[in-house]
Amino acid sequence: MKIRSIFTTAVLLTMMLLYGCGGGGGSSSTHPEGSVTISGVAAMGPISGGDVKVYAVKDGKIDTSAVLGTGKTAADGSYTITLDSAPTGPVIVEVTGGTYTDEASGTPGVSNKMKLRAAVSSVAD
Repeated sequence: MKIRSIFTTAVLLTMMLLYGCGGGGGSSSTHPEGSVTISGVAAMGPISGGDVKVYAVKDGKIDTSAVLGTGKTAADGSYTITLDSAPTGPVIVEVTGGTYTDEASGTPGVSNKMKLRAAVSSVAD
């Protein structure tokens, strides 16, 4: 059971890292000039209704004193968060809560009780 949990977490973090940062920003009516968009998929099976927060990394540590952006995951685990401006340096995308369908057993509505994080080395506008 513990090995499955470790494997699932590793797969999730890899997926979030690979898909955790989408380009974006620009001057459209939905995204103010100078803003940047981060999008991705949170999955242990897609996490629906999870809370997503974006934090800056300062001096090698997560700066939890200031949230750069927040959002929710959709039913398919996807999220899109628009930040007012591109942070300088890496960010951490954190997903908590929500539910998912366990991929091993097929059990739906499993509560996500873990804090899932992925590092994004840089975000460009």
